[in-house]
Formats: sequence, structure tokens, C-alpha cells
Amino acid sequence: MKKLLSSPFLPYVFSFTLIFNYHNRGGRGKGGRGASRKTIQPRDIVLQDVNLEYVSDVSSGAIGTKTLLQNSYLKLLSGKTYALIGRNGCGKSSLLKRMSQKKIPGFTSLHLKIMYIPQEVFEMDEERPIDVVIGYTERNKLDSAEAANARIELLEEEMESLDLECPEKGEVNMKRMEAICDEISALEDSNDDVDSDINFKATKVLEYFGITKEMQHMPMGKLSGGQKKKVLLGCCLFCDLDLLLLDEPTNHLDMEGIIQLRGLIQTMHDQQTTVVIVSHDVNLVNSVATDVIHFADQSLHYYRGNYIDFLIAKQQHDLHKSRQQQNLVKQRGSMIKAIDNLKKKSSGSNNSGSKKLSKAVNSRKKKLERHGIEKDEHGHRLTVQKACTGIKAGSINTLDASTRKKQTYKELVKRADISVAPVPEKAVQFCFHDTNCVWGEPLVSALDVGHGFDISQDDENDPNSWREKGMLFDCVDLSIDENKTVCILGSNSSGKTTLLKILAKQITPREGEVHYAHNANIGYFDQHKADELITDGMNKYGQDTCSITLLCQMFPKKIEQDIRKSLVDFGLGPQQASTSIQFLSGGERCRLCLSMLMLQDPHVLIMDEPSNHLDPESVEALAYGLKKWNGTVVMVSHDVHLIRLLEGTCYVLVETEGKLRRLEGGIDSFLKILGAKEIQ
Repeated sequence: MKKLLSSPFLPYVFSFTLIFNYHNRGGRGKGGRGASRKTIQPRDIVLQDVNLEYVSDVSSGAIGTKTLLQNSYLKLLSGKTYALIGRNGCGKSSLLKRMSQKKIPGFTSLHLKIMYIPQEVFEMDEERPIDVVIGYTERNKLDSAEAANARIELLEEEMESLDLECPEKGEVNMKRMEAICDEISALEDSNDDVDSDINFKATKVLEYFGITKEMQHMPMGKLSGGQKKKVLLGCCLFCDLDLLLLDEPTNHLDMEGIIQLRGLIQTMHDQQTTVVIVSHDVNLVNSVATDVIHFADQSLHYYRGNYIDFLIAKQQHDLHKSRQQQNLVKQRGSMIKAIDNLKKKSSGSNNSGSKKLSKAVNSRKKKLERHGIEKDEHGHRLTVQKACTGIKAGSINTLDASTRKKQTYKELVKRADISVAPVPEKAVQFCFHDTNCVWGEPLVSALDVGHGFDISQDDENDPNSWREKGMLFDCVDLSIDENKTVCILGSNSSGKTTLLKILAKQITPREGEVHYAHNANIGYFDQHKADELITDGMNKYGQDTCSITLLCQMFPKKIEQDIRKSLVDFGLGPQQASTSIQFLSGGERCRLCLSMLMLQDPHVLIMDEPSNHLDPESVEALAYGLKKWNGTVVMVSHDVHLIRLLEGTCYVLVETEGKLRRLEGGIDSFLKILGAKEIQ
């Protein structure tokens, strides 16, 4: 367990101001719970002035820093499900890791029971699933005991402060004393509880997530990525938690697993457990999120509702800021015009009149410096009390005084306007360059293809025992036409990745054969490639290898200008291109893999879970880029939103039959089948 939650080789710097600690500060206020109304509840997390800097060693030997959060406000209320969204590389995973390790100062004093589910699991390959669940449970018991002891200390302090002899409050204090004694007794009993059925319960939890008794005693390394993720989700269901942190939990999960994940989050909500989820699955976020935290501009912005509500609210907020900025420009223009007119009058008047006009000019200039946003986003006029400091947003006074020297008022006004206007986000793009070859036949044809592992030679000739002899699938026929999109669905461990590797010439099928069109170039996107880039790049090309260096060594015949253009086509600018691969985010490494893939000039893209690590906007951009591309796409994905956007032909690899079946109704018919199965 320590390996999974240990600090990675990426260092961070955190600072913060703790507003309130773990104590109960009263009930809900009319305006909700928060720092301003002092209505913090037990298990609420409210931190102010949170700063997070990303520190890395660059290849030049100097220390490079990147500010991820600056003077931000972190608020996580118990019982809420927060969707943490933001562009790839903004620091979402970094924030979750620091919270899970309690590396944010003040988290330790909160005595929270926290569980963190990372994007990928590599350090547990030698452990058995049953041992993983039991290990997490034992760690959770230690956290529970620590939290209970801290609560007992607080109750004992409160007990000592009660005045039982006071004639006015004696009876009330006596009742409170009895309640405290009962709570302390219950907490002490919970510390002494020993669960004798822990193995039985762990087995049942794993079986609920589809991990059979046989799989429970296998090494984790032999399970698929989706099965590993289900083991960790089983740990969440088995433990008593205050805070659950989920970093891309849908990565590698099949449709049934995503349905189970929704049920898990609902269970956490019913138990008043706070959940923070980072996910590219828009459907999941819309179904489970009660609030949205937007990680942007080195700050955290809070919105009520799900992802759709966030988009509507953000659009309205940006529109309001744009209108405010336009009104401010118009008002300042009139003020500057009045100042210029006074200056002209003062230049042609006598000394006494010039002094009066000069005073008027200085007065107008000070008014111009103070002038800023007059109303808040709700249309209420801002007063000095509401503005706290008396300095209005968007005014010249908000600018650093040291940077205002030797600048005209028109230049200062322009700088102040920029600080008020909504910051336009750079468009997310995935540009797949078109292919120039045309065939009049299917590009890939699979005939009676079958494959499996650990097959017994005694049963190899028995046509009726394909499952017993270790076959994943057999007699698979698939014809992939030019300029078409094919989506393959199925449960975890049904053999989807194996089938893709056969189509991509990565492995040879045990049965059947695959035919390819003449000179058709196949490109393969591995679902684990983005994560393996760190170790493979460091071992093969050096620890400080950056994207541009890696691609130049992999494609020596390509000129550097073409390689840089390819990186830009997938949203990696000069800064990301020169950053060491180990310091790129998961989404940025995914973009690097796509750039690497397109430098091979493929005619057919075979992609295994390409949306892993991408943010929701990038998933939509990926779908748009693939639909615009004139090549052929074969994809395995469990992202319902992506599959719907691609509008391709859907097939399902049926695990119980080992056959590939076409879905006439597409992804929606598959979801109906799963829904009926879940009801049964």
C-alpha cells in the first residue's frame, strides 16, 4: 500500500492558510456552508490561500518551476461529489496526489480517512487482489482509529469546559455531558472492534465487481487494466471513508464497470463521504456530480450542478464579464476625453485659471485610477465594504505600482481592461493530416481469427471447448472498408486489446488469418503507451529526454520543422515540446503518442482507449479530428460520448461466446442490454 501512495519523483511546493479546522462551527447558514458564514461542518475542508508550485529539473541543470495554484480557495464539503475539470497539464492529478498524501499543511490535523485511486496501477503487480483489499482495509482502520482518538480528545476538552453547577444552563449541560459520554463510549468500542469475517466480505466485494475467486488469488500483474481498477474500486466500497479521490476512474473500465462505479459514488454520497473525481467521461460526470470545480488560471472556481450546468453558468459568467469590460471601456473613454479637454483649456488660460484647471485635471485622474467594476455578477452595486479593500476590480489601482511608472493613462487603462475581460482559452485541436492513397477494396480483412493464452494441447482439436482450453475468441470475421470508423465494445478481459494487436500486426493469431490491402500502412495506439513513455524514454534515451528530442531520434529521416509542426497539430507548443517527458501530464503524453503515430504516415489507425487521460474538451476535439480525417479508424473505447460523436459502426466481442457480433442499434442498444442486465 505504501508504494501506491508514496510520493512520486515529481516534487511540489504547497502553502496555505487554514481558516477553520475539524471542529463543528454550527449549522447550515441561509447562504450555504462556507468560510464567509462560519458554518463549517465536521469533515468539511475549507482552506484559503492555497499555493501549489511544480518544481522540476530541466535538462540545462537549472531548476524550473511552474505555478499551478496561486492564492486559491479550496472548499470540499461533506456529502458532495465534486467533478474537478480543467485542461490537460493544469495540475488536477498533482492536486489529488498532494491531498491523498496529506502533503497540504493542515490536512494531517483534520484526521480524515482518505483513499486515492490513481489513473494507473503499476506497483502492485505481485500482490493478490484479496490481499490488496485487506491491506487497504487495515490502513483504513488505522486512519479510523486516529480520527476516533482525535474526536475523543475534542469531546473530553468540551466535557471539561461544561459548567454543571450553573443554575441557568446546568440541565442543558448535563444532557450534553451524557451525549458526550455516549459518543466517547461508541468511539472506543469502534476502536476495539475486530472484524472476523474480513476475508469473506472482501471476497464478496470483489465478486460484485466481477473478480472471480480464481482471479482473487492471481497476481495483479495477470489481470487486465480494467480488472485492476475494479479491485481498487472494491477497496473503496469496503472501507469507511471521509474523502474519496478518483483520478480518471473510467480508464480501462468496461461499460458494466462504469455502471458499478456510478453505484459506488451514489453509495459514498449516501454515507456523506466527499468525492472528488477527475474524469473525461462527460456522461459519468453529468450523472454523479453535485458540484464542479474548474481548475483554470492558477485558481479553483466553483459551480453548482453537473458538467452541463457548469457550461451554461460559465458561458453566462464570461458574457457578464465581457459586458462589464465593454461598459468600463466606454466610461473610461469619456473620462479620458474630459481630462484631455481640461488640459487644452488650461494651456490657453491665465495663471489663476490654469491652477484651477490643473487641480481639476488631477482630481479627474485620481477618479480615473479608482474607477473600476461597479456591479458584481449578480447585478448588485459594489460598495467599499463589499470590496473589502476599497480597490475595485479592473481599476488602475489594482496594477502593481512598480510597473506603472513612465506609462501613459491610456496604456494603464488598456492593462486594466485586460485584467477584467474574460481570458480566451486556446482552442483544443487534433489535426490528423490526410492520406493520399485510394484503394477499391477493404483495407483489413480478418477471416476465422481465434486467439488465446495458456492453451492445453490435449484440447486444441476439440471445437466445442474453446473457453476451457484458454481461447479468448474464435471464428472472428471482420472486414474494414476504407474511410470507415469501427468501434469494438465488450467487457474487460473479453479479448478486445488482443484482437486489436492482431489487426495491427503486433501478434500472430493462433487460428485464422488477416489480409491487408497492398501498401496499407497500419498505425497502432496502445492504451498503456502514454504511461510507458516515462520509463521507456528514460531508459532508452536518457532521463531528461524531451518530446522533440525523442521524436527526432525515433524519426531520423524527418526534419525538425515537420516534427515540431506535428506536435503543434496535437496541442503541444514549444514549451511542452522542450519539457522532459517525465514532467508532462497524462493528457500531454497522450498527445505526444498521437503525434508519434501520425509521423508514421498511417492509412489505418487502430486505437486502444485513446481518450484515457484526455480532458472532456480534448475528447470532443479528438472526435472532430478523426471524423474530419479521410483515413480509416478501428477503435476500442468505453467512452459513450466519444463513440456517439464518431458515429461509427459498432461491434461487440461477446465474452461468453467468444464471437464478434455487429450492433445494429449502435452504442445505445448496447447500453439498453447492459441496463436490462443490471436490473435483473
